[in-house]
Amino acid sequence: MKVVIMEDKDSRYPYTYACDYLRAVNPNISRSEMSQIRHMIADVLGISDEELAIKLAMAYQSMETQVHIFKDDKEKFPVPKNAIAFNIKMMGGIKIATWMEPKKPI
Repeated sequence: MKVVIMEDKDSRYPYTYACDYLRAVNPNISRSEMSQIRHMIADVLGISDEELAIKLAMAYQSMETQVHIFKDDKEKFPVPKNAIAFNIKMMGGIKIATWMEPKKPI
C-alpha cells in the first residue's frame, strides 16, 4: 500500500498527525501533552523530534479508525486481530468501541 505524504498540502503534517496517532491509545491526553511525550521519546531514541513525528504521521496515515456501536451493555465484541488502540467507552449514553486498523487497499 502506498502512503501519501501530506507534507506540502496539510499544515497539520507531521506534528498533529503524530500526536493523534499516539492519542489513539488515550484521547484524554491533550495534543500539547502528547507533543511533550513525543519530544521525550525522540530524545531517548536519539533522533530529532521532526524525524519521529514524520514516522508517526506516516503510521497514522496508513491506518483508519473503526467504530462499533453496541446494541446494549451486555453485548460481547471481540477485539479485532489487527486492532491498534482498542477502547470501549460511553458517549452520550451509548457504548461504543473504537480502534485503528491498517487501511484496506482501494
